[in-house]
Amino acid sequence: MLSYILIYIPPKGGAFSGSLFIFLWLILTTCFFDTFNSIFFVSFQALFPTKYRTNKVRRSASGIVTIIGTLGIAFGALIPPLLIS
Repeated sequence: MLSYILIYIPPKGGAFSGSLFIFLWLILTTCFFDTFNSIFFVSFQALFPTKYRTNKVRRSASGIVTIIGTLGIAFGALIPPLLIS
């Protein structure tokens, strides 16, 4: 979570004097985020066959994950504009 937050809170700098520093900040924090994101999701996806042994259970779990993911994306796109004035 810290690596995700760091992407969106770059340090303050002048328009021209700090532009290289901010660019490097965003590159490094993006690499930092991608590293931890890969570590988490490779482990998470590798456990899927162990957690759900049969094909029937795997299909059910995948269907639930797909529905929840689709609803999350839809609500994530619809709700924030309603809250911003």
